[in-house]
Amino acid sequence: MDGAMSIKIYGVPLSQPVRAVLWPCVIKRVAFSFEAAVPGMGGRIGTKGPDFRAKFPLGTVPALEDKDVHLSESVAILSYLSDKFSWHDIYPTDVLERARVHEYMSWSHRNTREASTRVFGPHVRPDARPAGTSWRDEGLKSVEATCKLIDSYWLQRTPFLAGHAPTIADFSAYEELAQLGPRFGKLVDFSSHPNLSRWIEQMASLPHHDAMHASLTELGPLDPLLALDAKQLGAKLGAATKAGTAAITAAVKAAEKATPAPA
Repeated sequence: MDGAMSIKIYGVPLSQPVRAVLWPCVIKRVAFSFEAAVPGMGGRIGTKGPDFRAKFPLGTVPALEDKDVHLSESVAILSYLSDKFSWHDIYPTDVLERARVHEYMSWSHRNTREASTRVFGPHVRPDARPAGTSWRDEGLKSVEATCKLIDSYWLQRTPFLAGHAPTIADFSAYEELAQLGPRFGKLVDFSSHPNLSRWIEQMASLPHHDAMHASLTELGPLDPLLALDAKQLGAKLGAATKAGTAAITAAVKAAEKATPAPA
């Protein structure tokens, strides 16, 4: 595997940006350890804990430690790893192709990312749930607008968001959108967006997909979570986290024994 286990990636498997970093790392057979860092918690494994904040003052996940390098934010981490390991297929060196990647990634912060902040997040975090009942439908309306534009612009132009093969933009986008779709959360039907539907299936066919998303499979449909009390929801999230962590750990070990990934 690439690297010598100096790399540590911090986060939880239910985090979309965390999965967007872990998945290509496993595909590319990078040697790393996955360290628990729970958003919003203090103590030894929380992002508010003193040890974590000393390394990562932003207090967010994913976070990467590579010897004396400490990075936060998934885009920065993916860019760093891609250049470090020469992942030119998923982070092109061609000026225009790389610009296409950054075009999507820059746009996504206030668009695709809202699939998580406005829909997924409130389903799993009551403390992030807006007052009233309209937040769900309003959030899904925003997701629909995002899906429509991705389908008619990026995926109308090329099979993947920045070209003819998956890039870090595709890994990032998939994690935000697929969690709400028929395979997992069952809140969004992509069938009215043919290019997006095709792309979802192409991404789902990439190596290690099921292992990287075991947490979502365990979590199941999202709407039933709204009826759970705090104890029930905590148990559900705990089971999903446990399943996801176990699957990711197994995938990393399996990748160690696999034949070398293509450059």
